[in-house]
Amino acid sequence: EAEEGAAPVEPYGNPITVPRKLTDADRKAIREKCGTDGYIATLIIGVRLAETSEFRLSNLDFILKWIDHYYGDLFDVLLVEQDITSKLDMERYAEYPHVRHEFIFNDRDYNRGWGYNVAVRHFTNAKVVGLLDTDVLLGGNFLDEIISCHGNYDVISPYKNIYFTTPGGAELVQRDMNFRRLKDEARVRKPTTLCGGIVIIKRSLFMNVFGFEQYVGYGGEDRSLDVTLLAQVDPGRIRVANRIYVHLFHESTGIRNEQLSQILKDLSYRYGCVVSSGLGPADYLHRECKHANAEQTCRLSAARAGSFGELDLYSSQKPLKINGVVDEGAGDEPEKDIENYVSKELYGAGPPDVDKIIALHNRYEGERCFIIGNGPSLNRHDLSLIANEYTFAVNSFFYKTRETGFVPTFFTVEDNAVMKENKDDIVDFQPRILKFFPTLYRKFHPSTDMTVFFEMNRGFYEKTGPNYCVPRFSTDMSDELYCGQSVTYINLQIAYFLGFKEVYLIGMDFDYVIPDSHRRNGDLILSTTDDPNHFHKDYFGAGKTWKDPKLDRVALNYKQAKLAYEASGRNIYNATIGGKLEIFERRDYNAVAASGAPAALQGVAK
Repeated sequence: EAEEGAAPVEPYGNPITVPRKLTDADRKAIREKCGTDGYIATLIIGVRLAETSEFRLSNLDFILKWIDHYYGDLFDVLLVEQDITSKLDMERYAEYPHVRHEFIFNDRDYNRGWGYNVAVRHFTNAKVVGLLDTDVLLGGNFLDEIISCHGNYDVISPYKNIYFTTPGGAELVQRDMNFRRLKDEARVRKPTTLCGGIVIIKRSLFMNVFGFEQYVGYGGEDRSLDVTLLAQVDPGRIRVANRIYVHLFHESTGIRNEQLSQILKDLSYRYGCVVSSGLGPADYLHRECKHANAEQTCRLSAARAGSFGELDLYSSQKPLKINGVVDEGAGDEPEKDIENYVSKELYGAGPPDVDKIIALHNRYEGERCFIIGNGPSLNRHDLSLIANEYTFAVNSFFYKTRETGFVPTFFTVEDNAVMKENKDDIVDFQPRILKFFPTLYRKFHPSTDMTVFFEMNRGFYEKTGPNYCVPRFSTDMSDELYCGQSVTYINLQIAYFLGFKEVYLIGMDFDYVIPDSHRRNGDLILSTTDDPNHFHKDYFGAGKTWKDPKLDRVALNYKQAKLAYEASGRNIYNATIGGKLEIFERRDYNAVAASGAPAALQGVAK
């Protein structure tokens, strides 16, 4: 930690210091200390650029310059912008290769908690994350606190108070790149929250408590997370540093008082957290609160799990409660939107790989294939018998490949929870020929010769559309594929487009149990035990999220697929050993497998 550049005042005994400029040798030593040869943390900055705000953009520019000047490429810096369309020109930051940008759609008021939740859940796998403000400069102790969070601390506030600069004071800081001219103790205001402004936290902890409340108006999210962490985390693993950080001046932001009133009522009623007037800078912020306990905050965390960091929270146009949770009780029978339903059915995540897809049409005409499900019965199948067959595997099949060495021909992922929680494993997984993904997963998986990104139509899930829960089967993958409550339904459409005449399903148990101990919020389920519904205990093991399979809706889509295949002289058979799927005619797995693989695949290595 560096004292050079410290302000000549230390209000309430807490110093204001600037970081020390690091050398390459310093960064190497720090990376070794943190056990990595890359970035030691992801620093996340939430952004919304108002057209009338010149200060916010200039402050962001300076924050990024400050980070680069003192730390170089030690951190992965992520700008998460939320708006109707992106207004941030990343060309202005081209000199900072460690700075990246993600845009998330929000056509309503800026939602700080949601923005950070989305970023931590979807856009980083770093062990430690720093949630930053666009206007607060990192102090001299910040790097030490990041390193401490790699060690014995789970959550750290790197300061106790904020020094609010005047326009002139901010200009001096930006000119001098230090704080020497900050002398007015009166600029240090009331105490700060643990999780407001800047907070450093282990990503695993943030995910386990489902992050911030996603309040849809001004403020409150920091206090809710304060209460949650203070109730659930060992006090010895929480740190508040005796430092003061500097806030760059910007004009005041308009607050919608109606929303603020609702937020404060929610904080008081559910969290026991009240905003106290008359607190001095040296006082404890929660002095007059009567906080919810560990059991209560666990229930509150589970209640927001279903909407936690959902990318389409706003684009789905679903009604939201004040805390950003989808209001399932609002309009149980939503009004059908005939004029706009088409756009709502598509994700708008960029064009599919049309040329690649067209080249695949009927490539395997007349052949047979196996579509592999991941039920417990898969452990009863000797996969070596179909090593030279055309095979489709899905989702977390990589567990089976590690166990047996069996490598499928094709690999598909539809479920967003599977993609987000297993991104690295999915990126690393190499089938023999191709990987199929919806276009919205381009941000998670690089485009390669092996990847094929297709347009996925989610109309089956869109309650306001005329196709809600109505099965549709696509015969043209170059246009779109239809969701149908199961990734198997996507694979059946892909297999049809590729020309396969006979499809054999294996590992399709068509049977689920939801343990009583699992936390449920709507259709989203948080596992608290080993997974009883798949071939591997860690598939949806403790800490992973999965969705109610709704087998009745899966059955509707399977019947639609059966009709489409039989109408064109093709067949789907169920070769699963056991299970409860009786929609398709049964076939004996061992007998089918023994009947021989296609000549085109004979001798192909596993």
